[in-house]
Amino acid sequence: PRREFVAIFALAKGSPLYLDHFCADDAVTVIHEGQNSLPAFSVFQKRFAKRNGQITGYNHSSMAWLVGPGHFTVRQEGDEVVIDYLKHPTDAPPDFPALARNDEGFSRLVYGGTEDWCRRVSQHVIIGEARKGTKAIGAYFFLVKPG
Repeated sequence: PRREFVAIFALAKGSPLYLDHFCADDAVTVIHEGQNSLPAFSVFQKRFAKRNGQITGYNHSSMAWLVGPGHFTVRQEGDEVVIDYLKHPTDAPPDFPALARNDEGFSRLVYGGTEDWCRRVSQHVIIGEARKGTKAIGAYFFLVKPG
């Protein structure tokens, strides 16, 4: 239930999370399995790659045909990491889908204006809260890192 996501997100505050959790090596795509708090289409993957010192990625889901891949960049903000759909990557690895903007078409409805603020739960698990601007939109997710 969503209330459990909210509680875990609050409990994870102050547990440091760093960029290398998502992808530490250049030229390697790291797949994180995800589950979100939405009532439908709740299973997905976020795929990350590091290129030229910048971590980028996209969302791999059954709805990508409609809403697009949701390309993003990743940045550090204090002891949290932000998955940023506002700053579009300038290039992508060959195994990623073609770059597409998040502020056009149906993609705008899902990814437009969104940032995912992420906190560490354990060595392999993070929890994220989706925000538009500074406002939480009530959507949460877990990501499980391989290994």
